[in-house]
Amino acid sequence: LLQQPEPPAGCRPHSRDDFNHRLASFRSARGWFDKPQAVGPLVCARYGWSLDTPDVLLCAVCSARIKCPLMMDEKEAVNALTAELREAHRPLCAWLGNASPESFTSLLLPSLPGLGIPPTLPEGPHHALDQLRKRVAALLRMPYLPMLAASLTEALDECSRAAGVEGGAAALLQVMAGRLGADNAAQSAVYRSPAAAPATAIERRYNVALCLALFGWRPAAMVTPFGAAEPQPTLECVEDARTLGLWHYQRMDAVGAAVTPDTTEPARPLPVGIWKRAHVDPNANAGSGAHALPCLDPIAEHRPWSPWITPTRGDTMP
Repeated sequence: LLQQPEPPAGCRPHSRDDFNHRLASFRSARGWFDKPQAVGPLVCARYGWSLDTPDVLLCAVCSARIKCPLMMDEKEAVNALTAELREAHRPLCAWLGNASPESFTSLLLPSLPGLGIPPTLPEGPHHALDQLRKRVAALLRMPYLPMLAASLTEALDECSRAAGVEGGAAALLQVMAGRLGADNAAQSAVYRSPAAAPATAIERRYNVALCLALFGWRPAAMVTPFGAAEPQPTLECVEDARTLGLWHYQRMDAVGAAVTPDTTEPARPLPVGIWKRAHVDPNANAGSGAHALPCLDPIAEHRPWSPWITPTRGDTMP
């Protein structure tokens, strides 16, 4: 089982690692369920709060606690809790008036239309590309990867239009593979033309890894599910404290077999947590009962408040 992390005891508002550590305390969606975005986990973590118990926040520096009201439908209740996030620390607590930068809560900094400045990456494009390259490389080292939902193509087409890349999803992925400097021609050949010959297993595997990495997913610790004979791989998104067990999805094997999206079935709702209520045999392989499992949608699996799917204030980027 996933353990609740201990919050860092110091006040280091400019430490992204500490921010992600506080955010990880919200890993259980039931602990901070259905809260407005104005008091969501990103905002709580920014002001120095971690989730202690369901609906209770804790400051690890001054030991102050905030009990969230059961009903958050009224605007007054949201405003009151927002004020508490800023002011409920004890008088000498270092978090008072010393929140983490707002840029920690988004992947893009707001655009400045009056000055003609487009949305920007908080840590710069070189750092973003380096992190993307590392996520792709780590994903390619996993024992197997999931099959991706066919609905992902439409989302990538939308991203392509927003980025000004003609040719839709295939062209966008080709551009990104080039930006990453893929030195293996076989890995990037699949993106050269939508009408190209069928992709090889290596090309398809690289395709899946790149798509997962583009939407913030990376490998996490191996987990042994109930009833499993061996540990199974998982994915995580650090920015929204989300972990997925890959035994819940159709999969490809280590060399990329059966990786093409399933286009014969309509998109189906995907599981909302790492543990499904319905029983899934974690020891089943791709050839025994895999048809009963869904394909993974790397967008739908993000939490509603995730910066990977929540637009930055003032931006029109999808």
